[in-house]
Amino acid sequence: MRNSLFIILLVFIVGGAFGCKSKKALTDSEFIIPIDKDLLIEQLQDNSHFIKNIFFRRSLVQFNSEDVSHTFRSNIYINRNNFIRISILAPLGIEVARVSMEPDSVTIIDRMGRQVIYTDYEEIYRKFGVEADFYIFQSILLNEAFSMFHEKGLSLHDYHLGIQSHQYQLSSAREKSRSLFSGSSGGFFHKMWIEPDSFEVTRFSFNELDKNMVLDIVYGQFSELSGGQNFPEKISVTGNRGLKKLSLDIAHSSVEINGDDEISFQVSDKYEKIYR
Repeated sequence: MRNSLFIILLVFIVGGAFGCKSKKALTDSEFIIPIDKDLLIEQLQDNSHFIKNIFFRRSLVQFNSEDVSHTFRSNIYINRNNFIRISILAPLGIEVARVSMEPDSVTIIDRMGRQVIYTDYEEIYRKFGVEADFYIFQSILLNEAFSMFHEKGLSLHDYHLGIQSHQYQLSSAREKSRSLFSGSSGGFFHKMWIEPDSFEVTRFSFNELDKNMVLDIVYGQFSELSGGQNFPEKISVTGNRGLKKLSLDIAHSSVEINGDDEISFQVSDKYEKIYR
């Protein structure tokens, strides 16, 4: 059960997206006007920062790998820069696990095993080879552009700007070049594609050559919030590490922004406590 919980946690880390109201198509223009990189980054930073908290209810999650397959529903609550909480539900709506991610820790309540697991982001790296912190996970869940190398002092302004597939692309590597960042990247490459009209991120790509790890996150079925901001209603994740492959699909059924409800997090004294 413990390994399954960590798999489920990884699913949510890479699989956040948005469910919204009116659906809106992205541009299909074949001509993309070049843009100054600083202006593009300014536009990206303006997107969705009005969100202080967001609540996704009864999201449908379908996860498949060579070793395990899961289909379940969940509730996801994000309080910006403070915590991400996830409630994982069995088919009859019974909660089987609850996860709280904070800037310096991860806590998992295993209802079935009556255990509480206290861990951190180093454990996620050891389990899955995903080297990221709370703020990177939050950016993925909020569909926001970010630098994978911010802890090394490298921002989006250090990325290369190009145009690919009728979209803007920010990349830590130039074409036919290993990396813009030399030794800072450690053989890890990060790309993102941005829709040129609304400046929404439509795709993230992660590639770590030394570990033969590839992860691709594609946001789709964009919808419009009441404030005019676009968010993706569905997400598709595919990846592999060596010969092991995984796939993930997430669809959200409802969303509440800047509301009063949240997912609480209380640990029972009767549960076994495990520290990692």
